[in-house]
Amino acid sequence: MQKKIDDGSRRAAAFRDFLNEEEELKVSKLTEACNSFDGTSYGVPLDGDLYLLKESEDGRGDIDGLLVIWHLGATVNGRETDEVMAFTRPEKRRQGIFKSLFCQASGVLRSSLTFSVYDNEPALMTLRALGTEFRGSELMMEMKLDAGSALGPAEEELSLDEEAGALYADYGEAYFKDFGDRAYIYGVLVYERYRGLGYGKKLLRGLLRILRDQGYASCFLQVSSENIPAMRLYLGEGFETTEKLDLYQKNL
Repeated sequence: MQKKIDDGSRRAAAFRDFLNEEEELKVSKLTEACNSFDGTSYGVPLDGDLYLLKESEDGRGDIDGLLVIWHLGATVNGRETDEVMAFTRPEKRRQGIFKSLFCQASGVLRSSLTFSVYDNEPALMTLRALGTEFRGSELMMEMKLDAGSALGPAEEELSLDEEAGALYADYGEAYFKDFGDRAYIYGVLVYERYRGLGYGKKLLRGLLRILRDQGYASCFLQVSSENIPAMRLYLGEGFETTEKLDLYQKNL
């Protein structure tokens, strides 16, 4: 899908369900410009399900506005949910670019939206104008992997699929992705019959040991501030909070 949406406005934008290499570079430059101006740490959003791009009208070939949509496949209070993230080039703000992008995207958005933002005034002003409600925070946590850390269960208890980045045990499973000398941990799951019996700590320690032995210097993960058991587990094992993203909800 690569179609041009023209609503008669000079701000008509292009929908994309994937980005080519040139667009990826432009999105990267826009993200970096916003991070530098706002003091934030957004990653370049290259894993979205749908993109809406507003290209510059001055012939520079840059992107002045970007709306990224992730179809979460989950529900909030019975409503299907999308996660939305938006970027506007700092010198182009307060010109209606975000409003135009949001209106053009309204026909493809689910009935419930989650906005993920760092605590900065431009983003909060936009969210207040949309009538969103604060829902909680997502914390990015990181842990150094040194020789004295990450002691886990015996090798025979664990089954590692390196190609898939998956670790399996009789009591649960966990996943990780490679980021150079860092590993991103996600999908840590203890099967229901084993919960509350210490298997979460056992699974995590086993994964940490394997990541350490594979040469990773550190690992990081993301967890909801409302998930108190997981927070206690990660803090107890030596993870430290490095970033906080606030989540705001809006029903359409």
